[in-house]
Formats: sequence, C-alpha cells, structure tokens
Amino acid sequence: MANTDLRYRRTERFLLEAFGEALEKRALDKITVTSLAAAADINKATFYLHYRDIYDLAEAYAHAIAEERVAAMDYLEHYFDDPKQFAAYLVGDFEANKQEAMLLGKNGLMHYYLEAFTDAIHARLHELRSVPDDKRSSMMTTFVLSGVLSLLPRYGDDLTTVIEVAGEAMAAIDEYGRAHFGEQTNGGPAPQRAVAAKCQPE
Repeated sequence: MANTDLRYRRTERFLLEAFGEALEKRALDKITVTSLAAAADINKATFYLHYRDIYDLAEAYAHAIAEERVAAMDYLEHYFDDPKQFAAYLVGDFEANKQEAMLLGKNGLMHYYLEAFTDAIHARLHELRSVPDDKRSSMMTTFVLSGVLSLLPRYGDDLTTVIEVAGEAMAAIDEYGRAHFGEQTNGGPAPQRAVAAKCQPE
C-alpha cells in the first residue's frame, strides 16, 4: 500500500510539473491529455485516475503553486506584529513571481490560486496564533489579503506607495479592533463577533 501511495504521489508530481512546463509554452485550451501523459511518461488511463480532465489538473496546479508559496513564507508573524512589514514582504513576493501570476491570470486560473493562497495563509495563521478556524475569521483574512493584492494590477508601477497604503490599512484595521474590542481584529473572531453584535438592531 505504501509503495502504491508513493507511486501515486510521484505520478501526481510528474503531472503537475509537466502541466507547468506546458503552460509556459501554450495556452490552457491548447494543452492535451495526450501530450501531458507523454511528458509525464504515463498512459492516458493513468492520467484519468488522477484528474477528470485538463481543467481539473489546471485547478490542482494553481492550488499547488499557491500552497508552495505560502509554505515558503517566513514572515507570517508580521501579519499580527508588524502589518506594514508584512505588506512589504507580501508585495515583494508577488512582484518576484509576477510572471507566474500573469501566466495564471491569462489562463483564467488566478481565482483558484488566490482562493488556495488565502486558505493556506489562514491555516498557517491558525497554527501560529490559534486564530479560530471559522467562517468569520476566514472572511477577515480574505478581506485583508484581497485588499492588499488588489492594489498591484492597477498601481504596480508605484510599489512604495502600495506597500505604505496596504500596511497603513492593515494597521488601521488592527488598531480599530484593539481600541473598540481590546483584541487584534486581524487575529481572531472575537472582535468580529463584537462588530456583528453592534450591527444588530436593538
């Protein structure tokens, strides 16, 4: 069983690598199962044991790339302790991998990437500071990260200001939470529940 699992994971890795190489050369809709199976040195029947079709593999590829990026982040503590520094590192990461992001974007895969990216960061934040793994806390993480990253396509020619604005916005959200609820808004659901409670009708 262990050998079977090892073979399965190895084939999975070969397929993801073959897909990544193919995506650098041609558009997603031009990639075929036949060509990928040949590149991964498997037959088509084996491909279909792993994925329904090319688009299923494409989604898995976007998720895998996002999870690799998050696993390599050694600055997540700054999310809580120094939001401006976190924003600087995050923007730097995306700039360093701009071509990868453009490749995913033009093939309609950025949505899958960002979804997995946000989920993976939230999971790591949960490990670092016991951020509750609930819907409200996940929403806050998504809101913060999406806000920072949404600045890049439009204002990517002025990264200094992007980092300043993103960091200031994150810090402001955190300070608001501390002032009104005595806890980090970035870091847990208690402030978020308090916000929700304040919004309820008397």
